[in-house]
Amino acid sequence: MVQQFQMREAAREFVDEYADYDEEFDFHQTLVADETFGTLAHCRKELDTQLTFADGLSTLVEGHVRGGRDELETAMDERVAEVRAEVED
Repeated sequence: MVQQFQMREAAREFVDEYADYDEEFDFHQTLVADETFGTLAHCRKELDTQLTFADGLSTLVEGHVRGGRDELETAMDERVAEVRAEVED
């Protein structure tokens, strides 16, 4: 099971893709603390690691891993939109 600190660490790594820290501090902090975003970010980080270091992956497996990573990116985009809407309310 993923630990809270792992989720937040992964979220911090990806949050800069979605928020300008200087201009959107509250949104940035909320996104880092969001458990759903953190879980998605952790999974994406794990898949990125697999793709980086697993030279022995077959083409079929690599395609599935890349597809999974793309789906995670889409889910992260959707969660960012949800969190942004919550923060702006």
